[in-house]
Amino acid sequence: MASDEEGRATAEVEATPERRKRRGLLQMYYGSMEKKDEKASNPLDIDGSSFDAADYMKTMRVTKSLPDLIHQEETVVREVKSLDSDMQTLVYDNYNKFISATDTIRAMKTQVSSMEQQMEKLTASMTATFELSETISATLAPRREKVMSLANSHTTLKRLQFLFELPARLQQCIEMGAVGQAVQYYSKAQRVLESYRHMESFNGIYDDCKSIMDKLQAQLEAKLDHDGVTIDIVRNTMPLLLELKHTGIDMCHKVISSGKAQWDTDRKQQQKRFQTAAVAFNDSTTQEQDAEEQSATQPETSDGPSLASNLDARVEQLEAFVMDGNQHCFYNLVEWILCYQDAFLGTDDQAQAGLPKDEADQASELLVEFTSACLHEYFEDLSATFEKCQFVAMPPPKTVELLALAANGIATMQEIVPSVNVTDQCAQFATKMLMQAASAYVKQMHQQLDVLFKVEFDGTFVSGTDLQQAATVTTNAIKQALVTAIQNVSALVKINLTARSETIESTLIRRVVLKQVIGAIGDDIAHQLLKACSSPSSTPATCCWAAMLSLALPQELGGIVDAAQVNLDVPPRAITKQVAMCEQQLQSLARSLRSILAMQLGTMLSQLVADSYTQTNWFTHGPCVGPSPIVEDVCTLLHQGLEMVSAVFPIADGCESLTTLKSFRSRIQQDTVSQVHRLFSDAIEIFQVPEPCADSILATALRVLLKSIHETVRTLVFNAEGAAQLQVDMFQLHSRLANFVFTPDVESDVNALFGQVVSSVLLRCTQDVKVVDPSEYTAKVTVGGDMGDASSA
Repeated sequence: MASDEEGRATAEVEATPERRKRRGLLQMYYGSMEKKDEKASNPLDIDGSSFDAADYMKTMRVTKSLPDLIHQEETVVREVKSLDSDMQTLVYDNYNKFISATDTIRAMKTQVSSMEQQMEKLTASMTATFELSETISATLAPRREKVMSLANSHTTLKRLQFLFELPARLQQCIEMGAVGQAVQYYSKAQRVLESYRHMESFNGIYDDCKSIMDKLQAQLEAKLDHDGVTIDIVRNTMPLLLELKHTGIDMCHKVISSGKAQWDTDRKQQQKRFQTAAVAFNDSTTQEQDAEEQSATQPETSDGPSLASNLDARVEQLEAFVMDGNQHCFYNLVEWILCYQDAFLGTDDQAQAGLPKDEADQASELLVEFTSACLHEYFEDLSATFEKCQFVAMPPPKTVELLALAANGIATMQEIVPSVNVTDQCAQFATKMLMQAASAYVKQMHQQLDVLFKVEFDGTFVSGTDLQQAATVTTNAIKQALVTAIQNVSALVKINLTARSETIESTLIRRVVLKQVIGAIGDDIAHQLLKACSSPSSTPATCCWAAMLSLALPQELGGIVDAAQVNLDVPPRAITKQVAMCEQQLQSLARSLRSILAMQLGTMLSQLVADSYTQTNWFTHGPCVGPSPIVEDVCTLLHQGLEMVSAVFPIADGCESLTTLKSFRSRIQQDTVSQVHRLFSDAIEIFQVPEPCADSILATALRVLLKSIHETVRTLVFNAEGAAQLQVDMFQLHSRLANFVFTPDVESDVNALFGQVVSSVLLRCTQDVKVVDPSEYTAKVTVGGDMGDASSA
């Protein structure tokens, strides 16, 4: 039994390749062929093309158990039945397709047979029609020539009848007012009459018609010579004259003159309407002002006329003027230009409405001159009216709207008169007016800046907090003024012109934003700050405030530049260059302000000491009991100045005030020759441009102070007590200056200057004195006496 089953399985396996082949062919034909993959070369894949039945059976017997083999057999049997069913379905579908194809071929054969019969009938009908046509043509041929001859004779008789009746027809048309019909009749017959006028009969007709048309032509010319000629008269008359071959440059001049007269009349009427509206506005404004003055003494119940209402009225006037010009002046001007072009220029450059080439060129030049002159006059009227209405005080969007309305209304003429650069002139006008508005915005910005720079502080010195607060307020106000100006200009740049000129935006950006707005930081602001600090009424507090602004403004340039780039398409290269120039000017301002600040501090201290010393009688001075009060006053001012200056310019990194100063006794010379040699050997540069730090500014102020004391001492005369008093003051001041000296170089200069002061005191003393020992005197400040009185004064 096992052998029978094994034989049956072998037979099924042998039959499998044939089935698999048929299945593969069917799949290839119907497009269901599976894609080949790496499994196609596997001999154990029952669905692969390389399937080996013997190997498969051998492998199954080795790897599978008996139940698995039985299950596998059942599976294979089901798949075989399924494949047989698929094959039957495919065969059935193919059979249906074959039957449908057979029916289609049978129907085609039947239809082709009927079409051949119809074509034969049509051919027979065409042959019969052709034979009948030849028969008719042969029958009517003798009479056809006679009919054509009679028809030509009839046409000629009708033409002759029209020519014989033409003078009467022309006269009748003219009497009825149908001038155009008369001109049409004459133009139609003119060439024939001129060709046959050598015949007596035709010559009489020609003379009669010519006489009638000459009178008509004179009447038409008289209409154009009238002073009050209108566009309708020209439009109705010129085509008739042109059809009568009456052309010439003189007619062009007449039409241009008439158009210019009409243009001048329209402009005068426009100005008259504007003046009427302006007078009405002024009368209402005067009444409102009178009512406001009368109510000034009464309790206020209303706000009265406001600037906004007056501004709205001016906007309405200006808008009405522009609309009036577009709807009346330019409408009529365009009508005249179109009429002129239709009459003399036409549309074809090769045939300019019957004009000769040279006259056509002259006619074009006349039209260009006329149009350009009218545009120039109207732009002048617009500019004057805009200025009368104070358009620069209007909001920028409204200004842009009015300018665009005016320019776009005029720019429509560009297509009508291509030879005139209408769009360029409109762009130039718009640029001119926009520049005036932008200049007004910049002027307003400068007025705001001028107010900001008029700052006054209570006292010579102020705290760093007050300085910072004042500088912050001013910086924010400056930034706001500049940003507002940029926003106003950006609104002007966004003008929507029909033929926008690229120069408008570039001109406003280059001239206004870059040079006048951003450049104002380096030019106007720096100049105003320098001017404020250089005035005689300026104080160190004002100078510190200005210096703080010069340091803060470069940091605010970023926000201003951002506003320019957001609102305007400013070229980065141009704005970077302008910002660099501003920063350079602000740096130069900061250097100048440091010098001015140092000079102000030194001058203020010098004046204090000089006033005290020059008012003291040193020649009769009493015994010295201690340093003068002026020393304490100077040290107090130095301390206040250091605190204020350090709020703006911090002390240099790594610098600290010296604990004590070296003695300057070795620099004191008691004879004139030695003192002169010392002056040349020290060669102290009194005024040096300070560095951006408080210690450097204070060092310059100290040099100025000590040099001033030295110059003051050289003008005085001392007795022994006076010389001792001043020496004690200098030794005391020297010991106190250790808190204000930060570097050895400054210490050396200070000691040298102290030595020069004491040397001059000894030389200016009338008695033989020596250098005092300051320790012998108490540190108690004297009260009363000459010195005390002088200090108090």
